Amino acid sequence: MRPEASGDGVEYDASASVPQAGEVIGGKFVIERVLGIGGMGVVVAAHHSHLEQTVAIKFLRRDAAQDEASVNRFLREARAVAALQSEHVVRVMDAGRLEDGLPYLVMEYLNGVDLDQVLVQRGRLPLEECLEYLLQSMEAVAEAHAAGIVHRDLKPSNLFLTTRSDGTRIVKVLDFGISKALDSTGKQAVSLTATSMTLGSPLYMSPEQVRSSKSVDARTDIWALGVIAYELLAGIQPFEAETVTSLCAKIVADEPEPLRSVRPDVSAAFEAVVMKCLEKNVANRYQSVGELATALRPFASADGLVSVNKITRLGGLRPTLASHQDGRISSPSPSASATPTPPLAAPAALSDPATGYAETVASWQTTGTRRGRRAMAATVGTVGAIALLIGIVVLAKWPGASAKSSAAPTIAAGMAVEPLSPPKTDLASAAPPPTPTPTPPASAIAPPPPPAEAPAAALAPPPAWTPRHTPPPKPAVSQTPPTAKPPPKSQDDLLQDRK
Repeated sequence: MRPEASGDGVEYDASASVPQAGEVIGGKFVIERVLGIGGMGVVVAAHHSHLEQTVAIKFLRRDAAQDEASVNRFLREARAVAALQSEHVVRVMDAGRLEDGLPYLVMEYLNGVDLDQVLVQRGRLPLEECLEYLLQSMEAVAEAHAAGIVHRDLKPSNLFLTTRSDGTRIVKVLDFGISKALDSTGKQAVSLTATSMTLGSPLYMSPEQVRSSKSVDARTDIWALGVIAYELLAGIQPFEAETVTSLCAKIVADEPEPLRSVRPDVSAAFEAVVMKCLEKNVANRYQSVGELATALRPFASADGLVSVNKITRLGGLRPTLASHQDGRISSPSPSASATPTPPLAAPAALSDPATGYAETVASWQTTGTRRGRRAMAATVGTVGAIALLIGIVVLAKWPGASAKSSAAPTIAAGMAVEPLSPPKTDLASAAPPPTPTPTPPASAIAPPPPPAEAPAAALAPPPAWTPRHTPPPKPAVSQTPPTAKPPPKSQDDLLQDRK
């Protein structure tokens, strides 16, 4: 094998780093050829003799394998990728070590090119194609963030363009080798990097990552996605310099060239989305991949909307670490939006009695069996009827209490009842109501006695319930007492009468 240029620009002999073509590792993987060499490892194509398929095997470079921290990062990549289920993450099939301890990962073999090669071949891309690749990449990033993993090295060369079995294009995110695992508090779970070690590709590093690769959270991936979108549309990076030191200084201090100055056909609204990803103050960027996807929704195609919906459901990590810019430490949250959640409304049964009653009736109609609902309705009806009867009996037993009440309408058991009539005298002493007809003779109608002289016993108690239509009282008619019969006569008296 000929020497290859490594990711750091140094000539590196791949044949001295990985097993040679034809060698078998793991008892089943036959090495075929070298696919690529990077700063951390070497990727080769191999044949799986048991499954009869081609796989890709990634070996850690032997010089990097001398550092235990590098070995731990390499093995963490296997665990991180294996935990992700998105179709946009390269699938890890196996992991192991050679006899001399050199670790390796067995991954699915991909036919295609990375987006860095696409830019070299075609230059800047149409907006629709750029958005398609960006949203597919964000699906993988969103799932990683939801699992507590920050990639920290997103760039076009780590976005691999291949095809599905139906021929449609698909982007897969590669190289989680320097990903950062966070625990539930948002802090790095295990210290795997020295403080002085700089990880990532400087062209795509955020300002906070330039200062310290340890003091970053999910928002550093938001920055990298903004740089990728800018480069795919403009054909150049937003920050360029002759040396790494000058480049880092520009990233930290300078503002990027406006996207529309190099790509005028891009709308101002889309430019605003990209430029917000490149805000140096992390508090001014999109706070999660879900927020970024929501901002890209108006520009997405039908397939893109599917990706947007997946991303917003995953949500991703919220800011968790202290920032040099905003000085805040916030707790993790799966929410995809920075908009505060509105307070919960009061229950309908407490805020609106009518609504609460309607909901209660609806719950009767939609829960339980039919027999149970009938039994419940019969019970409620029986209780209501008993309450109505008790009310009527109480009113009939204590009429005096009703007589003392005012003449206002009384409501009992849900029925309107007419006001009670004032006390009346009995028919023998009651005065007739005025009528338009002539007054009958005095011999026919006895004059009513004065109300003050009426005996208390003659006053009839008021009825407990008065019907709505009470017939007028009949006029009282005086009755002449019959003449008393004389006592019977004796026989002597009868004889005396005959004489």
